[in-house]
Parts: sequence; structure tokens; C-alpha cells
Amino acid sequence: MIRIIKIILIGILTTAFRMAEQFILPSGAEQNILKPSIFVNNGSMPIVFIVYGILAYSIIASIYLTIEKNISGKKMMKGLKYGIVCSLLWFTYLLEPLPHVGSSDILSYPIADSLALCFMGLLLGLFISKNTLQTRKLPSIQTMYLESILIVLCFVIGRIIQYKYIDIYSLYNTKPITTIIWSLFTGMIIAIVTLWFRSHYNNNNQLKNSLVVGTVFYGLDLFFFNFFMPIVFDTDIIDLLIRTIFDIATVTFGVYLSNMFMKNNSIVTVKKMN
Repeated sequence: MIRIIKIILIGILTTAFRMAEQFILPSGAEQNILKPSIFVNNGSMPIVFIVYGILAYSIIASIYLTIEKNISGKKMMKGLKYGIVCSLLWFTYLLEPLPHVGSSDILSYPIADSLALCFMGLLLGLFISKNTLQTRKLPSIQTMYLESILIVLCFVIGRIIQYKYIDIYSLYNTKPITTIIWSLFTGMIIAIVTLWFRSHYNNNNQLKNSLVVGTVFYGLDLFFFNFFMPIVFDTDIIDLLIRTIFDIATVTFGVYLSNMFMKNNSIVTVKKMN
């Protein structure tokens, strides 16, 4: 019960931190691609943002509980590591070339959202973590390279299918090269993130390991990131659901394929520091 209260408190403080950042962000150029959301029009957007933010950050923070004991280092650094890993996904997805994104927004929002998740990580280190010493046998560089390539390929192929055959909201038709480059870069970041999560989640069942890493560690982070958007803009929810489900499915499949290359990886052994 105490841990649940701490997680909710972390969600509240992270939401407050993100809202405080909003006051110092540049306003950016006017865009006329997406209309304001119903929440913006009726004036309820701040309240909806607070409620959704607390929910999203609390759930993302709670995922940390499943791997905390398997992360090495001092408690503050352990939480920060988790925050950085989560922020990598948000930062990269916010760089996606989309019709409504202006040049003034290209870095300000990725940095702001990443800082909020790093702040969440520090709070996890302060309130949740314990110091741990971890010893393990890391897989070879060649094995990790092959595993990463599989995840990148699955993500990129999935994105190309979405762009060409489903026609999701994107700049693919006008800027195909830029969009594909972003997909490759994002696929590499996703590979780094999912392999990090997998290395700290102990389960020898390859299918269960893939499902948890793909749908929980990666999937929930992506879901809450994507559905911040309808709070501000009048977006196509079906399009948002398609891209979210498709990305989660292809990345989960990529993680499963990568697990086929790691049969000889050692089980993580963690000892608490005195």
C-alpha cells in the first residue's frame, strides 16, 4: 500500500514538473493541419492533462517495480537509468516527421518530455530504489548486433506497410526518404530500449519474455505517449490506434525473433549491497 501511494505521488510530481516546463517552452508557429481538441475548445484541457498525466506517469513508474531489483548501481542512478530509457522512446517518436510539426517544435517538446521522464526516474530512485550490485555474463557484441537488426527490420517493415498500404497520418507521400530515415533511426532506438528491458526482466520462457517486453515495457510507454495527442488536437483516434497496435505487434515479434539468438545468455544474479 505504501508503494502504491509513492507511485501515485511520483505521478503527481512528474505531471507538475511537466506542466511547469510548459510555461517556459516557446509557443511555436501556428499550424492549421490539426484542429484543437474538444478539451481545448471547452476549456477543460488543463484538468484532462493533469488527470491523464498522473495516470500515465504513475503506470509507467509502476513498471519499474518489476525490474528494479535487477538494475545495478546506486539507487538514484538506477531510477535515472529507467527514466532515460523511457525518455529515449518519447524523444525519438516526437522527432517523427508529421504534417503538423513545425521547425520550432522539433526539439523543444522532445527535450521537455524527456526531462520529465528523467525527473520521474530520479523520484523512483529516491522513493522506491535500493542499492544493488549486479554481476552477469553479457551476450557477445555479435549476438546483440544480430538481435538489434531483427527488431529494427520488424519495426521498419511494419512502418512501411502502414505508410504504403494503410496510409496512416504521415509525410511519407511527400517526404518518403526523411520518413524512412526516421523509421530506421527509431527502430535502432527501440532495439536498444527493448534489449535493455529484456536484460533486466528475468523470464526464461521466450514467448512470455517477448510479450512482456513488447506489450508492457515498450507497449504501455508507447500507448501513453500516443494518447497524450488527443488531449491537445482533434486527431483521428482510429489512425492512432492502428499505428500504436501495429508498432507494438511488430516490435514484440522482433523481440521474439531476437530471443531465439540468446539461448546461451546467463541468468542475471543480483546481490544487495550492505
